[in-house]
Amino acid sequence: MTNAYYFYNPARPLTEAEQDVRNKGYNYVSTTILEPHGKLQEHRHSSHNTHEIIRGSLKADKMHKGSPTFRAIFQLVGKVINLPAHVDYQGEAGLDGCDFVEGHMVLSPTTAERFEARGMIVKASKGTEGAFPVTE
Repeated sequence: MTNAYYFYNPARPLTEAEQDVRNKGYNYVSTTILEPHGKLQEHRHSSHNTHEIIRGSLKADKMHKGSPTFRAIFQLVGKVINLPAHVDYQGEAGLDGCDFVEGHMVLSPTTAERFEARGMIVKASKGTEGAFPVTE
């Protein structure tokens, strides 16, 4: 069910890295900044998503029943971590922290709230030029 619409904040243009991730088919993007050893708590997304590292490093663990699976994914600047829909994962930045562009193929209500809090997107009315829906 769709009951909310957003558009990209015109006061906050997309960075080159964010536009690059959009050009790869992830229509919904935002940059995440983690401090040294900053954590991404265990969570999942409702669509295929990506994390393109633009500064530092990130280790991601796919999770199963609250425990990491066999092998962590560790990536440095210029690399990506791709995760399919509905896969639980957690992450931790390296010694220097990590900045990454997260990209999603579907904008869920939770992701929309996070992007809105960052000033990346703003609420819109259905039919507003450039508006896109939030999808459950």
